[in-house]
Amino acid sequence: MCKRDSIRIMVASTQAADRLGLTIIIDSQPDMEVIAQTGSVPEAMQLLFAHLPDLTLIEASLVDDGVAEALARLRRQHPRCRFLVYAMYEAEESVQRALRAGAEGCVLKGTAHCDLLQAIRTVHAGGQYAPVVNPSSPSREGPSVVERGSTNTTVGTRFRAP
Repeated sequence: MCKRDSIRIMVASTQAADRLGLTIIIDSQPDMEVIAQTGSVPEAMQLLFAHLPDLTLIEASLVDDGVAEALARLRRQHPRCRFLVYAMYEAEESVQRALRAGAEGCVLKGTAHCDLLQAIRTVHAGGQYAPVVNPSSPSREGPSVVERGSTNTTVGTRFRAP
């Protein structure tokens, strides 16, 4: 369905369930529509050049597969295209790589629908978007605890709900 004067979005994620969920959320908005979706880097590149979406919502793990370089190239050739990366954690190296390559923002996978939609609108309007993160939340502290070599029992005890 073609919505007149809508934000044309491509969704790129390795997870089919993510693509479906994001498409349902985005297409529910009167000012947005998903015009393409993909789960692979080669197809993402083809679709980007074929459809020239206003905004591409791209999973951070795809950036690891060479999309950062392609993103930089596309930004040079089509500066009006905007990119919003979504990831589990904003500190992921792939997120940083995408931002350096020209992505305008990052949204975390656990973000509320209204915040995701606001991020899309903000980036589409020419702004930048960064997630608001509670630094003491388990989702932010979890990786550091695991990186310190804690056992599953210790991690589970540390983040048990009150």
